[in-house]
Amino acid sequence: MKVETSHHIDASEPDAHGMHDWHYEYDMFLFTDDNLRLAARSYSDTSHEAHFIGLERKHKQLNIAEEFGQPLMLFAIAYLRSVGKTELNYLGPDGYQPIPSSKK
Repeated sequence: MKVETSHHIDASEPDAHGMHDWHYEYDMFLFTDDNLRLAARSYSDTSHEAHFIGLERKHKQLNIAEEFGQPLMLFAIAYLRSVGKTELNYLGPDGYQPIPSSKK
């Protein structure tokens, strides 16, 4: 299993005073195992949280809620906890929901 991390800043163009209408800073985590890819994002202003936002196999989107027991998901949860993410959620059809194993 492999982990790739990257840091991103997504912001509007600065106005005349150097201010942005919107500004998002976050880390992306991409977990891969053969043809399975799992993406998670953690915003800098809520750095204790991470959100699983996509799971795919061979470019086909999978339902994250049906994959909680997958080895890649378990690996990703353990990795995120090891880097200080204490609140883990996933993007479901009704918005962000807690990962069952992440409840304390």
